[in-house]
Amino acid sequence: MWLAQFDRHPWSRSSQSLGYQPSISFTKHCANYRFTAAGREMAATIAKVPKIAGIFLELETLASEEDMAGALLNCGLCLPNSESHPIS
Repeated sequence: MWLAQFDRHPWSRSSQSLGYQPSISFTKHCANYRFTAAGREMAATIAKVPKIAGIFLELETLASEEDMAGALLNCGLCLPNSESHPIS
């Protein structure tokens, strides 16, 4: 597990130099995990956003365009109750 800390200032300066202005700003505290499930390398991020009540799960895996349906199914199998409510 590792905790992510992202310095937004270089990105902020770069995007503002291109003419973009932020419309919202927030802090996100993350704990990242890597594991194998359903034969795929997965990355899970547990995210807490102080301005929003709750904890969020971000689940990722790599897939080709042709394998997208299979990747979504495999990600769904990592979630509770996924047998009755698969990701589609």
